[in-house]
Amino acid sequence: MTKTRTMTRKGLLVAAVAFLTLLVGAGIAFAQLSGQTSPSSDSGKASQVLAALDSSRVVSLDSSNGTVAVTGVATKDQGDVTRTLWYEGVAGTALAYSDEAKSVNRTVMDSSESKLDATEDAVADASSASDPFASTQFSSQAVQDQVNNQAARLGMKVVEVDYIDLYGGAAEVVVQPSDLDGTLSSASSTLAQLLGPVAQNYRPYLVTVVDKSGAPQLIVGFVPGLGGAGQGIAWQAPGVHSDAIFGTPANLPTG
Repeated sequence: MTKTRTMTRKGLLVAAVAFLTLLVGAGIAFAQLSGQTSPSSDSGKASQVLAALDSSRVVSLDSSNGTVAVTGVATKDQGDVTRTLWYEGVAGTALAYSDEAKSVNRTVMDSSESKLDATEDAVADASSASDPFASTQFSSQAVQDQVNNQAARLGMKVVEVDYIDLYGGAAEVVVQPSDLDGTLSSASSTLAQLLGPVAQNYRPYLVTVVDKSGAPQLIVGFVPGLGGAGQGIAWQAPGVHSDAIFGTPANLPTG
């Protein structure tokens, strides 16, 4: 059975968030979804967020009575659901910051509009949250260069890099390592090296490691602001064991 985990930043010491204070970034999903609708929103700021996100996974985004509601699409595969939840989190927290909302309600549907997942989380107060509309610190090219250079050194093929123009420059990255087992067993440090400074300072990230067939084996991500300081999200395929999820507590340098 596949596993989907959502954790607060505090609880991420032995999980995906080992990267948060180190680094890491971006994700995947290889399913082609049919019947997707165009993203919709009720405000100019929501439209701005959706444009920066530039993902067909998020189909609606609006804010009302202190709650941001965001809906996305995925296949029934739990790894794919995990990826959509991350995109929804990034969009939802960005709009919550703008509208000073108190919570984000995320819903994931399949192409037939059946509900796959739903979750509601408190968000950080705008006075203490990371600014999703801050000036760009990492351009699309800078992110691409970082990932390409480190992937070559780490023995990985870069399958995909999707840039998100929020939180100073975020990214979604999909990699295919030549040594899958080795990468999974050392994912906490290996994936941190992959993104380096791109994933520091509370920027969102989603990293997906795929096998030779392109099937996701490990997904690790972080969304600033969810649950307060931020929330990690992680998934691994059946039979996979990665120290990114079952790692040992360690003292890591902050960004």
